[in-house]
Amino acid sequence: IINLSLAANTPCSKTEQDAINQAIDAGVLVVAAAGNEGGPLDAPANCAGVLSVVGLRASGTKVPYSNVSSADAAASIAAPGGNCVNVDSGSTHTVGYTVPCVYAIETTTDAGATAPSSTPGAYTYAQVNQDYQTYVDSGGNTDNTAVIGTSFAAPMASGVAALMLAVQPALTPSQLIARLRASALPFPSSSSTTSTACTLAANTTDDNGDYTDTSEDVECACTTATCGAGMLNAAAAVQAAQSAFVQINPSSTTGAPGQRIRLDGSGSTAAAGFTIATWQWSTDPAGSDELVNADQPVATLVVPSLRSIDVMLTITDN
Repeated sequence: IINLSLAANTPCSKTEQDAINQAIDAGVLVVAAAGNEGGPLDAPANCAGVLSVVGLRASGTKVPYSNVSSADAAASIAAPGGNCVNVDSGSTHTVGYTVPCVYAIETTTDAGATAPSSTPGAYTYAQVNQDYQTYVDSGGNTDNTAVIGTSFAAPMASGVAALMLAVQPALTPSQLIARLRASALPFPSSSSTTSTACTLAANTTDDNGDYTDTSEDVECACTTATCGAGMLNAAAAVQAAQSAFVQINPSSTTGAPGQRIRLDGSGSTAAAGFTIATWQWSTDPAGSDELVNADQPVATLVVPSLRSIDVMLTITDN
């Protein structure tokens, strides 16, 4: 697993996509922070195949600074990013917010560049910010004073993915992403301070190729279209990793009568310690000639007519 708590406020470049493709081909899950401008997903979170992570407030709504999905790139999932909306009385220092931050992300860290630092020793980010000047005066690294950001949300997802691999080491990057998304908790529709739903960010850029939209730099209620499948759920994700799981990747979700749509269920897995014995595709409403290779991991749907049709895959283990 590669965690990328870094971001550029630009579209995904060919160089970035090529590097990510190579990592995925090597069986490596790439997790990236959504970015902190309140606009569209930054690179590399907006590259294909990446698990992109949006930041949430303590109430489960999107924290104002977090980027969201756009028409070109959709977020994968959301996780706590920390927020300083509610703060106790305190002093204001040069990093620009009032301390202490009530909803900071608590984590241990170290200021040493190549070896552990003896000054100021072990601490959490929140403790640093409560005594910021003393920390800086004692030689502390100002880069370690952050308490919020999608750079905190991304490694939470990376950590959960690591737990999933601990129980099912053979899971591929796409299987990990599918199970993380399927096990996510639903977003709350509101908080005590907002019921306004998040909207897609625009991909407008300036002459330098940087995104210019910051319209989502507000607290808003996440939807699956804007913030990903839901809120990261560690326990459910680990359970999904070791349980039977059906994963369907269709070549298309729409089609004209007679069009053939490839249905790939090969990413499905049996429970830990078992194997899949049988595959069975079916449709609702049922038809006699709509499915080709209905008992194989990969089947074909022949679109019957101009109507909606549900396709199901049932796996049975040994």
